[in-house]
Amino acid sequence: MNQEKKAEYLKLKTEIKGLLSNRLEINQRIENYKSQITERTVQIQTIAATLEKEDRAIASGSRLHQPTLTIDQYNDQKNTLEALKAELPAIEQSITDTNRELAILDAELQEKRRAVTDARDLLLVDLAEQSLSEFATAAGESFKKLVMAVIAVEGRGKGFNHGQKAAFTSETYRIICEEIIPAVFADTKELPDLPECNQFVDDLIEKAA
Repeated sequence: MNQEKKAEYLKLKTEIKGLLSNRLEINQRIENYKSQITERTVQIQTIAATLEKEDRAIASGSRLHQPTLTIDQYNDQKNTLEALKAELPAIEQSITDTNRELAILDAELQEKRRAVTDARDLLLVDLAEQSLSEFATAAGESFKKLVMAVIAVEGRGKGFNHGQKAAFTSETYRIICEEIIPAVFADTKELPDLPECNQFVDDLIEKAA
């Protein structure tokens, strides 16, 4: 397996991991800003209701419904209300800025994911070529015997002659695979599914020297 290709693949995976970590942090910041807005909105509504109640009590002149706040307390509440309202635009702008930061990161993440997919595909081509070479070295002669025997048996049984090689090529491939797959994958007697293959080759890439 080409070590430069593997190094590039692992580098991209590390970069993606870092971007995903940053994405979590950015999302957390956005949620924190939203929580601050919610908290301040509740405070604003509560203080506004208190001040409105005080204003009504003052305006009514009723002895039964006297104001409950002193002048200083009333002014403190009013100042706090204005301060809270003044904070909201800055927090909302922080959300806008952070969402923009998230969009930029997502675009970079998408680009890195495409790049790591391409890098992985190149490694899988190398892996397939390497595996084919190892197979030919280790079992080439036995496989050759199998192919010859299948063609000889099936060609006669299906009535193929020397002029119909193209006609029985695909049929021969199918028969050979039907013979090999159950023998190699003895536990299932069938081809593995895609997730299993992906996990298998990813482990090979990670472990490859």
